[in-house]
Amino acid sequence: MKTMRRPFPKAQRGASAMEFALVLPVFLLILYGLITFGAAFYTQLAVSRAAEDGARAAIQPGITNDMIKAEVINSLATSSIAPRAQNTSFTTRRDWLNTQVKPSRVTVVRNTACNGAGSTGAVSITVDFPYDNAAGTRILPSITIPAIGDIDGWMPKKLVSCATAQI
Repeated sequence: MKTMRRPFPKAQRGASAMEFALVLPVFLLILYGLITFGAAFYTQLAVSRAAEDGARAAIQPGITNDMIKAEVINSLATSSIAPRAQNTSFTTRRDWLNTQVKPSRVTVVRNTACNGAGSTGAVSITVDFPYDNAAGTRILPSITIPAIGDIDGWMPKKLVSCATAQI
């Protein structure tokens, strides 16, 4: 029985290594993009939940704006959106958020809906979360890709969420 031989065995030597070298950077870029945008999406969900928790707190009788802001910061502290060094406990996350996000970035406006229209008996809570490498609030740092440059421009500099509650 005649066995079939592969044509040009020497010419194919190293072809799989070349294919791997060409495909690996593209694969890693796609993987980094998925993880980075997933982290941004998770952070946006945490910011939205914090605004909703602030709106829920606002309907309690006798609550002040400072108490609502504290509730928003506490809600953010329950998420893992702080850097690893500041992510050891609820207290360290809350302290870090008080210095990075600051209660001044949480806006409480009474008799106004999120779209700016006046609404009697409504309260809107807006959370402006800085999402930047300089602020230290990004879960993953940005990278620089040769021939493309820094991909920092692809990500938002801040994440904003608003929630309205009827009082």
